Amino acid sequence: MALNRQGRVTFCNNHFLDITGWERDDVIGKNWIKKFVVDEDQEQVSGIIRKMDTPQSFPSHLELQVKTRDGEPRLITWNNTLSYDSKGEVIGVTGIGEDITEMRRTESELLKLYQAVEQSPSSVVITNPQGDIEYVNPKFTEVSGYSAEEVIGRNPRLLKSGETSREEYSNLWDTISVKSR
Repeated sequence: MALNRQGRVTFCNNHFLDITGWERDDVIGKNWIKKFVVDEDQEQVSGIIRKMDTPQSFPSHLELQVKTRDGEPRLITWNNTLSYDSKGEVIGVTGIGEDITEMRRTESELLKLYQAVEQSPSSVVITNPQGDIEYVNPKFTEVSGYSAEEVIGRNPRLLKSGETSREEYSNLWDTISVKSR
């Protein structure tokens, strides 16, 4: 994507068109802010375009929601480079964008899952396929008396109380082994 000093689109590649669903004729020559920037970000982006007057303050990296043809915003991370004329004056900006919408949604879901496990009223212990502990939640440390640092990297057999039968341990290891395949 390339914009001139007035914020009009002078170039877009096929990747941008694929992400947004726009046709090239819908994009070239259009005002970037009015047509493609979501309403809540328009003032911020106007300020960024004005920063072309002071190239040292122009952001080389930016995350920005972009309006698609169907109205669904996509979160794009932009790596920006200012363009100069032969006199050294800024004439525009070129940005290479990557759609990170799904990545941010996944991060959000993982954060929710992490918070649920951290706040769970049950002890949670996660092991790798070799049976070494990789994670314990706060409830585990409360109930067992072991800190996370004391058990991570160790085998759960250190928790053996003598109250669990060999059959139950065998079932546990069978479960861990099957889940990791």
